Amino acid sequence: TCQATFEGDPYAASAHPLDDAFAISDTEALQRGLVARSRYESSRHTEEMTSEICAMFRHQFGKGGELWFSTDADYTDRKDDIYARRELRYFRSPEDNVLRYEADHDPSHKLDLRTSVMLKMWIAKPLLLTTDYGYNYERDYASRRHAIGGDAFTSTESLPEEAIDAANSFANRHTTGKHSVMTSLRFTAGKFKFTPQLTLNATHEDLYYQRGALLVDRMRDLWLWTPQLIMRWDLKRGQNLEVAYRYTTQAPDFLSTVNYTDDTDPLYIIEGNPLLRKSHSHSAGLSYFANITAKQQTVMAMLRFAKQVDPIATLLSYHSQTGAYREQKMNVRGGYNVNVSLNLDRGLGEFVRLRCEVDAGHNRSYGYLLAGFDAAEV
Repeated sequence: TCQATFEGDPYAASAHPLDDAFAISDTEALQRGLVARSRYESSRHTEEMTSEICAMFRHQFGKGGELWFSTDADYTDRKDDIYARRELRYFRSPEDNVLRYEADHDPSHKLDLRTSVMLKMWIAKPLLLTTDYGYNYERDYASRRHAIGGDAFTSTESLPEEAIDAANSFANRHTTGKHSVMTSLRFTAGKFKFTPQLTLNATHEDLYYQRGALLVDRMRDLWLWTPQLIMRWDLKRGQNLEVAYRYTTQAPDFLSTVNYTDDTDPLYIIEGNPLLRKSHSHSAGLSYFANITAKQQTVMAMLRFAKQVDPIATLLSYHSQTGAYREQKMNVRGGYNVNVSLNLDRGLGEFVRLRCEVDAGHNRSYGYLLAGFDAAEV
């Protein structure tokens, strides 16, 4: 893998800037605004074993009643051994140039158990109850033993202690137990159908993360509610109008809320952010559908609107001296999107159909401009 960082437009002086970055002299590199380059050569040996088991039961009863049960389990055991040679060249600070050999021993395993039960039945003639319960247990373990030395390593199983890079060696055990309950009740009154729905996700997470001097052993409990309402009006046979609303909440990945720094790749550093908050979204839609048999024609028109609250974006900062980037997840100001679509499909005789689609939308989102490193951190 070859990387190069330029100050300004890399194509201003060459049509193939990446190739030239490894062919030109130091003086030419500075003239063309080349800040740094990296060459990473690696070989990988992977061993993996996977297994899966599943079972399902379905029973229908009464008029439209249904009971459905399923369970399945997946297990994966994996081991990666990586040998690498990394050459780093900093044209503005040549005293930091590096030529080193690296090795990684990455064992991991993952267990995933899923069970769900769904019941659908008519309580009375106008009332259809649908309820669904699901449980998901996931245990994910991953670790890395990262070593750096002046000579190539012969085995990842017996890496010398003095070569271990503790800051980029880690052990990560993440256990999740998630209960999900969904209940909806469809009420029919003449040509109108109302379907309120509520979903509750109760999640318990346990995270153990060790990286160098950093040790995180903590838990969090999440209660995420997702209400939804669908209203449908059957205008006449083959034509209906539907209005829907949904509110969702998403929690950031647990590990991304840990205050850690991963500089395994010196030109692209990743940081956690303990200040990350949950993100939310409101979405609403209006749709019209018509199937006109006499004219062999269908019409579908939709209007959709979504509003985001505290969405998560990526903040990139740049160090002009070394050409390194730093990535961190951040909450940003919420945006919105509006979309309108129209679909017409009409038959012209027995063998010809005419189809027309029109789609238009407007999106607004927020992020960050590329920032420089804080001098106090360098």
